[in-house]
Amino acid sequence: MPKISQTILFEDFDESNEQLFCNSDIIILKTSYKKPFEKKKWDSLMNILSVDLQNEVEKYIRWEDQYNTLIGKLLVFSAYKIIKNQELKFEYYKRDENNKPFIQDSALNFNISHSGKTILCAISKHNIQLGIDVEEIKSIDIKGFNTIFHQNEFNRIIQANSIDSFYKYWTRKEAYTKAIGVGITIPLDKIDTTKNMISVSENNKYYLKSYKMNKYYCSLAYTKEGSKVNWIEVKF
Repeated sequence: MPKISQTILFEDFDESNEQLFCNSDIIILKTSYKKPFEKKKWDSLMNILSVDLQNEVEKYIRWEDQYNTLIGKLLVFSAYKIIKNQELKFEYYKRDENNKPFIQDSALNFNISHSGKTILCAISKHNIQLGIDVEEIKSIDIKGFNTIFHQNEFNRIIQANSIDSFYKYWTRKEAYTKAIGVGITIPLDKIDTTKNMISVSENNKYYLKSYKMNKYYCSLAYTKEGSKVNWIEVKF
């Protein structure tokens, strides 16, 4: 279970919280919800976004998907305001050729993941490339996934005989592929995440951390060795 350093209300999330980022390389903002907001609150949060981003939220049918999309973006914009001490202009919120979101003309890197009713947003200040993945732990037939795991990973999963082990290595794969910006478009069985580092080349390495959060499992991939990670819970 990650240690939450502080819990803050979304409406109190402004420049005065800048000290939260001073001694950290990576911040992970965590939030969750149990039921839909009242319409007045929903409309107020939606109005923070540009019309284009509102349309991106509303294209989803399930209310949970709309909430996950909206809240993920609000976490990014709030963190940017604290770090840069200025509002994020919506036109700077872009997507690259692999559909990975980024902020134009900024060394700030971020990545969002959601599962169930939990949303995580990882942000780095120092041009650290990163990816994050969270998955709600559910009962599955582990043996049906043997073709997507590296042999070392699958051996550990079978030996552990634990659903937690499955989600540990699955979220590590997802976090790594998101960090390098390709998603799960590469052969997943070629990626070995059993160590806490993946070495692409001498100058291209990704480090891994994994966390169990009650009924969720989360992993983070990042490029700066020894990065200090700070968890903050945001209440909406």
